[in-house]
Amino acid sequence: MHKRVIYTATRPSIEVPFYAWPPMVVDYVNTTYRDTGKIYSRTFTLSEDGLTQMAVTVWTDGSLEEWTNDPNVRPHRLAQTQYNLDNNIVTTSDVQDVEHS
Repeated sequence: MHKRVIYTATRPSIEVPFYAWPPMVVDYVNTTYRDTGKIYSRTFTLSEDGLTQMAVTVWTDGSLEEWTNDPNVRPHRLAQTQYNLDNNIVTTSDVQDVEHS
């Protein structure tokens, strides 16, 4: 079963930047997960007022758990969490099972 993760981040004003992952980590995630098909799909949207960013990622079987435990990703996930706390960015994450054919 695939997993859909809906992640939202709402910042207090547009003057507060959203967390930006370092380019080398983005490259690693793309090479390890997107290019190999472990990320089935991923979309990003920004609300009209620019305050809420949403990422919807569909992970193939078992790949979400792999990403969650990946020692190359984990420190950056923790850094993002701390950045969001320090900058009053409110986040939610909803994980859903998704049937696939």
